Amino acid sequence: MDSQPSHCPMKTLIRTKTLFGLSVAAAVLMCCSNGQASITGWSNWGNDSGLLNCTSWLDTSPRLTIQAAQDTSGPASAWGTIHTDTANDPTLTINDQINNASGIDWSAFTLDIFMSSTFTIGPSSPSVANPSGWTEVVTQPIFTGTSWMGEIKFTGGTPVSANPSSANNLFNFTYQITFAGSLSYNFSEQGSATPVPEPASVTFILLGMGALVCSWRMKRSENI
Repeated sequence: MDSQPSHCPMKTLIRTKTLFGLSVAAAVLMCCSNGQASITGWSNWGNDSGLLNCTSWLDTSPRLTIQAAQDTSGPASAWGTIHTDTANDPTLTINDQINNASGIDWSAFTLDIFMSSTFTIGPSSPSVANPSGWTEVVTQPIFTGTSWMGEIKFTGGTPVSANPSSANNLFNFTYQITFAGSLSYNFSEQGSATPVPEPASVTFILLGMGALVCSWRMKRSENI
């Protein structure tokens, strides 16, 4: 049972002053009734090659913190097992802190959430602490045949910068899940980013349109 992260060397991409602002960024955990289960641990942590320096730990709130740098637009996945003391309905707050190491600014981000049991997202989540101005659309979980899958689409706002020295290089968001039916739950996240269109691409399109206009005028002049 893991109660603290296995501290991998963290790149300078992840800024300490932002990471420890978690108490401000995270949503307040919903009050639990006496019948709700307590989350007792988090184990079997893993992640794929799309995430760098990826660590996680379970706070006593309970709150699960995941820190990573994502070096691709995605999808990039992380996973683990949540443990509870009873099968009643625990609520877990999850705070993701993802540095953009892909080399391209992000204008949108889709988070797919998978669990071995049915769950719900919210109701007081998600929320984005950084960058500012983002909005979220939640799709509640459906059964896919092998697991339950829900989705959060983040759009708008200040792009997540690919510049590691920028304050907006960190995509910091929080959401809550409530689930039931077991003492252990397989959990995974899969994040996919939408790159901001490169100005060079827009310039190329405009140049192409200009060339077509010039060609059309030349042909018209020849026919007069």
